Order: sequence, then structure tokens, then C-alpha cells
Amino acid sequence: MKTCALASGSSGNCFYIEHDQTCFLVDAGISSRQIIQRLELIGRRAAALSGIFITHEHIDHVRGVDALARKFSLPVFLTPKCHAGCRDICTDETLVRHIEKDTEFEFGGVRILPFSKNHDACDPVSYAITANGSKVSVMTDIGSVTASVVSHLRDASIVYLESNHDIAMLEQGPYPEYLKGRILSDRGHLSNLAAARLVEEHGTPQLKHLVLSHLSESNNSRAVALRTMKAQLASRSDLAKLVVSVSDRHQPTALMAA
Repeated sequence: MKTCALASGSSGNCFYIEHDQTCFLVDAGISSRQIIQRLELIGRRAAALSGIFITHEHIDHVRGVDALARKFSLPVFLTPKCHAGCRDICTDETLVRHIEKDTEFEFGGVRILPFSKNHDACDPVSYAITANGSKVSVMTDIGSVTASVVSHLRDASIVYLESNHDIAMLEQGPYPEYLKGRILSDRGHLSNLAAARLVEEHGTPQLKHLVLSHLSESNNSRAVALRTMKAQLASRSDLAKLVVSVSDRHQPTALMAA
């Protein structure tokens, strides 16, 4: 498999995954035009996409779904409850495909598992994608670390892991108290420190690429997120070869091989 983040941050999230002739998106939270342009930047065509898999209905994950799906006749996969919470996610109902949470299925030679997570949305899921013995896990918008999160970190080759905010920056920042409370809750977003402790405690040498994702524009920075992760992993000599990077809200990451 090959994969990249076309965009990730509080303003929009979109992840690209390919295996042989199958290529698809997890979320489409930037505009259709931007998705097309960013695919071109990595040498790929939107017309070759096989589908879009939705984690949840928040706008930073679905902004471009309707236009992109209708333009290229792409099936849109999501749980029935997620669809019920956002009926206009794809205005062409013939393109909508319902999937069952926590049930693995095959899609174009790839095994896809939409697994439960804690987030304040309608039936939210993260995705574990497996092919030829390699796994890519897309885990953003996870308010707390669950057994599923740990499991899909431990045996993955590439992980997109939420590292949303620095706790001190959030607490001292401009957000109203109710929003700070939402973000810090167990149905909000994972902090830099929580993400770093997760990898320190459960990361394995099988993990080749760790991409810190869904960074807050107001309560985080690339430098702070990287520094927190690397400081926490300093004691894990067995992870010395792990490549830690940060996804970008404005441009795609490089393609990575799982």
C-alpha cells in the first residue's frame, strides 16, 4: 500500500490510500477542487478513485464529499447512523453505501475495518486498512484512548494519529470555556501528550511512519507537537527508526509505502 495525507488539521482532513488498482479517500474535508489539485501534486487522478470512506459528519471531514462523489460517480461509505445525522452528505443517494461498524469487509483487494471511537458525533469510526500483511490506521478525532486504538496502533505500519492540541496552549488560549471543555473531554480530541504517551506505551518496531494529524490551528504548532512526541519516545530505543512527521493543512505529505 501507499498513502499520504492530502490535508489534515482543524480546517479539513483528507487521507489517500492505494493498493494495486484500488485507491480511495478516508474523509474529504476540503473542497472537491482542492482534492483534485492535491491528487495531481502527488501524481494521481481523482478520476481513478474507487470511493470515499467517512469517519463522521463534521464539516472538516465531509466538506468536499458531495461535489467529488457526484463529479466522479464515487460510492460514499458510512454507517447508517452517520448518514441519518447528515442526510445531505451526498445528494445522490444512489452513491451511498452503508457499512457496519466494527465489521471488517473487503474492498478492491483491501480489508477495511471501521472501528468505534469516542467523539461527539453520530456513530463515529476510525479506519484500519490492511493489504499484503501491512496496515494503515487512520485515527483522528479520538477523545480518549480505547482498546481499539491501542490494537490498531500496535500492528500498523503507518498511523495517522491525532495530536490535536497542547493542553497549556488550549487552557490559556482564546476559546470559550465550553469549547475548551468539549475538546478536553473524553469525546473531544487527543492532546499532544496523550498521543505521545500512547505511542510510548504501545508502539512497536513494526511501525514505520507516524504522522501527527488534525493539529489545531489555535492551540498547537508543528514544532510543539513534534517536540512532545520525540521527548516522550526518547526512552524507546527500539523505535529509533520510526519516522515521525506532521501532516499539513495546505499541502499533501509525500507518499509513504506501508
